[in-house]
Amino acid sequence: MALLSEAYLLVGYEPLIGLVAEACLQEHGAEVAWAQTGSRRYTALEEHPSSFHFLISDVNLGVGTTGLDVAHFARLNKSDLSVIYMSDQEPEALLPFAVRGATFVTKTATEHKLVHAVVASLSNLATLSTAAATRSCSS
Repeated sequence: MALLSEAYLLVGYEPLIGLVAEACLQEHGAEVAWAQTGSRRYTALEEHPSSFHFLISDVNLGVGTTGLDVAHFARLNKSDLSVIYMSDQEPEALLPFAVRGATFVTKTATEHKLVHAVVASLSNLATLSTAAATRSCSS
């Protein structure tokens, strides 16, 4: 059954984590583009800004840019993009730098936790969309 039928951009630099996350998402019906290198992280978002419904990004991307930076850049082009950060850091330390409405999962998350985070983000997105529609209708 295809639970996750949207398109996902997976951003990270740790091959093992990326391969496992990609396989998990594809197993559940997701289309996954994996951007492992620095330039590909932004190129995929610039060339196809509306193609992705989700950004799943490692926070620590090695030298240079962070997953937090990539998410902020992605939201400039698609404000309703769902974002899931993967990190071994505590979410509380990252919240001030994260995009609004982002979900956090640990890098050691099980397949169940990753899928649950995606489903929760879908729910959150639906709630935000409904609230925005209600505000625009009442104006």
